[in-house]
This record gives sequence, C-alpha cells and structure tokens, in this order.
Amino acid sequence: MLLIFYLDNRTVEWEEILRTILERRYAIKHIMREICEERQGCIIIHDNPLRIELREREVYFIVEDEIAGILSESGLEIMNTQAEKEIEYWCVALSSPGFKRYSIRKR
Repeated sequence: MLLIFYLDNRTVEWEEILRTILERRYAIKHIMREICEERQGCIIIHDNPLRIELREREVYFIVEDEIAGILSESGLEIMNTQAEKEIEYWCVALSSPGFKRYSIRKR
C-alpha cells in the first residue's frame, strides 16, 4: 500500500487526494457527465473496464465487478495489482487542479 505519491514535484498524501476528490465530486460529475451517472448519492464514472465509484467517504475502483482498489482515510489499498497504475493515475487526475481546466478546454 502506498501512502505517499508525487504530484507536481511535491509529496502528496493519499488522505489529501481523497479529501480533494470528495470536495469536488459534484464538479467531477458535471465535467464527466458523458461517462458518469449518480445512483443513491454515489457518483459512478465508467471507464471500461474500470468503474470508479465516488462514495460519501471513499472512492472504490472496480474491475469486472470486483473491487480493485479503495481510496479511504486509511490510504490507498490495492487489491488488483494489474490495475494499480491506472488507479493511481485516476486518483491524481481527479484531484488535480488541471483536471477541470483540461476538461473544459477539451470541449
């Protein structure tokens, strides 16, 4: 389990990344409306074969209906090592200030 990640040449803790993602969850839903949906307060991003569920207090990464990773206050727990890099990239992308700018500029 990784507790620290490097972003923009600085050390970032997974807890900080989680907090940022959860604070921006509705902005993320709006930006990614073409590939996401909301069910019972859970925002779900579909990026086949990966499904990302932004829940109230954690983020679940699911591959083929099996949990591949969980980002929570405890850190990032990886259950599927083949999906590890993709999960890390998504965590950083969803928490990055450039994510919103990139998505808006892309349109």
